Amino acid sequence: MIHDPSHQQLVLDTLSTNLQDPSAAIRAKAAQALGQIGDTTILPQLLTALQDPEPSVRQQAAIALGHIGQATILPQLLQAIHDPASNVRASIVQTIATIDHPSIVPTLLQTLQDQDPIVRTSSTQALGQLSAPAAIPGLFGALKDPDTEVRHQAAIALGKMSPEAVLPTLLNALHHSDASIRQQTAIALGHLKSEAAVPALLQCLQDSENPVRESAIEALGRIGSNTDLAIA
Repeated sequence: MIHDPSHQQLVLDTLSTNLQDPSAAIRAKAAQALGQIGDTTILPQLLTALQDPEPSVRQQAAIALGHIGQATILPQLLQAIHDPASNVRASIVQTIATIDHPSIVPTLLQTLQDQDPIVRTSSTQALGQLSAPAAIPGLFGALKDPDTEVRHQAAIALGKMSPEAVLPTLLNALHHSDASIRQQTAIALGHLKSEAAVPALLQCLQDSENPVRESAIEALGRIGSNTDLAIA
């Protein structure tokens, strides 16, 4: 941390100038460094960098803005959510999740439909971070996503929700005909750490698919670590 205000300003000015460097790598590093400093006075420069022609610079600007987390920049972030580069959209999603605003969850539910699984994965992670009840239907839908990582992150996100809100649906999903959904449901129940799921997870140990049984065992271990459950 820089204690001398004059030195702090010199650093901010120099890094801001480097956002205009001809080298995209330098511009990206400057955006990254400004995010680490987290000074709100450089928000205009980072918002400008969000329009940089190079995706790497736009991504670092988005990440830097997430470190600062100011609600005032939400309109610009909502515009940037349609960036042509998927890695930039994914970073924008994570940045949006740092802002407390009523429009956040509806926006993230929309990005759950993004064509790129990287963005959908970020969306499930962000929704889990927010733990908003309004996200639950979308996360249940994401359990059926064609991408394995999206399904996995959706399960973890559901495990961060209120047990009363998700437990009945999760227990029902343990009987789904799709083994992948049964597996991800068991994972979600493990993260939920609700003792009420123990009987159903014990039944899963008889499932015909090894991945389902393995996830049920892991879930029982998670729950057991929280409730002193002994698994024989």
